Amino acid sequence: MKQKHFYFLLAFAFFGMLKNFAQTCPANFDGKSFEVIKNEIQKHQGETVAFDGEVLEIMKGYNDIPYFSIRLENGDELWISSLVSDKYVVKGAKLRLLGYIEMVASDDEIARQYNTAGYHIRVFAILDHVTKQIQMSNAFQAEIKVWLSGKIPPDLKH
Repeated sequence: MKQKHFYFLLAFAFFGMLKNFAQTCPANFDGKSFEVIKNEIQKHQGETVAFDGEVLEIMKGYNDIPYFSIRLENGDELWISSLVSDKYVVKGAKLRLLGYIEMVASDDEIARQYNTAGYHIRVFAILDHVTKQIQMSNAFQAEIKVWLSGKIPPDLKH
Protein backbone atom coordinates (compact mmCIF):
# COMPACT_ATOMS: atom_id res chain seq x y z
CA MET A 1 0.00 0.00 0.00
CA LYS A 2 2.83 2.40 0.85
CA GLN A 3 4.43 1.69 -2.52
CA LYS A 4 1.22 2.71 -4.34
CA HIS A 5 1.16 5.99 -2.41
CA PHE A 6 4.80 6.61 -3.29
CA TYR A 7 4.14 6.10 -7.02
CA PHE A 8 1.07 8.30 -6.86
CA LEU A 9 3.03 11.10 -5.17
CA LEU A 10 5.88 10.66 -7.63
CA ALA A 11 3.51 10.89 -10.60
CA PHE A 12 1.74 13.90 -9.08
CA ALA A 13 5.06 15.70 -8.55
CA PHE A 14 6.21 14.88 -12.08
CA PHE A 15 3.05 16.25 -13.71
CA GLY A 16 3.21 19.30 -11.46
CA MET A 17 6.75 19.98 -12.68
CA LEU A 18 5.62 19.65 -16.29
CA LYS A 19 2.82 22.14 -15.68
CA ASN A 20 5.24 24.62 -14.12
CA PHE A 21 7.68 24.00 -16.95
CA ALA A 22 4.98 25.01 -19.44
CA GLN A 23 4.22 28.16 -17.46
CA THR A 24 7.86 29.26 -17.45
CA CYS A 25 7.91 29.56 -21.24
CA PRO A 26 6.42 33.03 -21.70
CA ALA A 27 4.49 34.40 -24.67
CA ASN A 28 5.02 37.91 -26.06
CA PHE A 29 2.88 37.75 -29.20
CA ASP A 30 -0.82 37.23 -29.90
CA GLY A 31 -3.55 38.22 -32.31
CA LYS A 32 -3.58 41.83 -31.06
CA SER A 33 0.19 42.13 -31.53
CA PHE A 34 -0.11 40.66 -34.99
CA GLU A 35 -2.85 43.15 -35.95
CA VAL A 36 -0.52 46.01 -35.02
CA ILE A 37 2.47 44.84 -37.08
CA LYS A 38 1.05 42.85 -40.01
CA ASN A 39 0.85 45.83 -42.37
CA GLU A 40 4.52 46.59 -41.79
CA ILE A 41 5.73 43.06 -41.13
CA GLN A 42 8.97 43.55 -43.08
CA LYS A 43 10.17 46.02 -40.42
CA HIS A 44 9.78 43.26 -37.83
CA GLN A 45 11.86 40.64 -39.59
CA GLY A 46 14.05 38.80 -37.11
CA GLU A 47 11.97 39.67 -34.05
CA THR A 48 11.64 36.80 -31.61
CA VAL A 49 8.06 35.81 -30.89
CA ALA A 50 6.48 33.25 -28.59
CA PHE A 51 2.76 32.62 -28.96
CA ASP A 52 -0.10 30.15 -28.76
CA GLY A 53 -1.89 28.76 -31.77
CA GLU A 54 -4.03 25.90 -32.98
CA VAL A 55 -2.76 23.84 -35.90
CA LEU A 56 -5.03 24.16 -38.95
CA GLU A 57 -3.22 22.72 -41.95
CA ILE A 58 -0.02 20.70 -42.32
CA MET A 59 2.15 20.41 -45.43
CA LYS A 60 5.50 18.68 -45.78
CA GLY A 61 8.38 21.10 -45.87
CA TYR A 62 12.01 20.56 -46.67
CA ASN A 63 13.52 17.35 -45.25
CA ASP A 64 9.98 16.22 -44.29
CA ILE A 65 9.78 18.86 -41.56
CA PRO A 66 6.29 20.38 -41.39
CA TYR A 67 5.23 23.64 -42.97
CA PHE A 68 1.93 24.39 -41.29
CA SER A 69 -0.64 27.05 -40.55
CA ILE A 70 -1.99 27.98 -37.14
CA ARG A 71 -4.87 30.11 -35.92
CA LEU A 72 -4.28 32.78 -33.32
CA GLU A 73 -6.95 33.47 -30.69
CA ASN A 74 -8.36 36.37 -32.75
CA GLY A 75 -8.87 34.11 -35.79
CA ASP A 76 -5.87 35.33 -37.80
CA GLU A 77 -3.82 32.63 -39.47
CA LEU A 78 -0.03 32.41 -39.70
CA TRP A 79 2.21 30.03 -41.61
CA ILE A 80 4.92 28.31 -39.64
CA SER A 81 8.23 27.17 -41.08
CA SER A 82 9.42 24.67 -38.51
CA LEU A 83 12.99 23.78 -37.68
CA VAL A 84 11.91 20.76 -35.63
CA SER A 85 10.17 17.51 -36.54
CA ASP A 86 6.43 16.98 -36.59
CA LYS A 87 5.99 15.05 -33.33
CA TYR A 88 3.44 17.52 -31.89
CA VAL A 89 2.22 19.07 -35.12
CA VAL A 90 -1.18 17.48 -35.70
CA LYS A 91 -4.42 19.11 -36.81
CA GLY A 92 -6.18 20.71 -33.88
CA ALA A 93 -3.14 20.66 -31.58
CA LYS A 94 -2.78 23.65 -29.29
CA LEU A 95 0.84 24.66 -29.19
CA ARG A 96 3.09 27.38 -27.81
CA LEU A 97 5.65 28.25 -30.45
CA LEU A 98 8.97 30.08 -30.19
CA GLY A 99 10.61 31.50 -33.29
CA TYR A 100 11.23 34.63 -35.29
CA ILE A 101 9.46 36.59 -38.00
CA GLU A 102 10.87 35.96 -41.45
CA MET A 103 10.01 37.08 -44.96
CA VAL A 104 9.52 34.20 -47.39
CA ALA A 105 12.57 33.92 -49.63
CA SER A 106 12.01 34.17 -53.38
CA ASP A 107 13.53 30.70 -53.87
CA ASP A 108 11.45 29.02 -51.12
CA GLU A 109 9.27 26.86 -53.36
CA ILE A 110 7.36 25.18 -50.54
CA ALA A 111 6.42 28.40 -48.74
CA ARG A 112 5.47 30.09 -52.01
CA GLN A 113 3.25 27.15 -52.93
CA TYR A 114 1.06 27.40 -49.81
CA ASN A 115 1.66 30.79 -48.25
CA THR A 116 0.47 33.88 -50.13
CA ALA A 117 1.19 36.30 -47.27
CA GLY A 118 4.92 36.65 -48.02
CA TYR A 119 6.01 36.04 -44.42
CA HIS A 120 6.00 33.24 -41.89
CA ILE A 121 7.34 32.45 -38.45
CA ARG A 122 10.49 30.32 -38.39
CA VAL A 123 9.90 28.16 -35.29
CA PHE A 124 12.69 26.52 -33.31
CA ALA A 125 10.77 25.32 -30.22
CA ILE A 126 7.31 23.77 -29.92
CA LEU A 127 5.56 23.23 -26.59
CA ASP A 128 2.48 21.00 -26.63
CA HIS A 129 -0.18 22.43 -24.28
CA VAL A 130 -1.72 19.00 -23.60
CA THR A 131 1.35 16.90 -22.83
CA LYS A 132 3.49 19.84 -21.66
CA GLN A 133 6.36 18.33 -23.65
CA ILE A 134 8.75 20.48 -25.64
CA GLN A 135 10.54 19.82 -28.89
CA MET A 136 13.41 22.05 -29.93
CA SER A 137 16.14 22.67 -32.46
CA ASN A 138 19.69 22.13 -31.22
CA ALA A 139 20.87 25.09 -33.28
CA PHE A 140 19.03 27.50 -30.93
CA GLN A 141 20.04 26.11 -27.55
CA ALA A 142 21.05 29.50 -26.13
CA GLU A 143 17.71 31.11 -27.08
CA ILE A 144 15.71 28.14 -25.78
CA LYS A 145 17.62 28.22 -22.48
CA VAL A 146 16.61 31.88 -22.06
CA TRP A 147 12.98 30.99 -22.83
CA LEU A 148 13.00 28.10 -20.37
CA SER A 149 14.28 30.51 -17.71
CA GLY A 150 11.11 32.59 -18.13
CA LYS A 151 12.31 35.30 -20.53
CA ILE A 152 11.90 36.03 -24.23
CA PRO A 153 15.21 35.58 -26.08
CA PRO A 154 16.74 38.58 -27.87
CA ASP A 155 15.71 39.26 -31.46
CA LEU A 156 17.57 37.47 -34.25
CA LYS A 157 17.75 40.50 -36.54
CA HIS A 158 20.40 40.45 -39.22
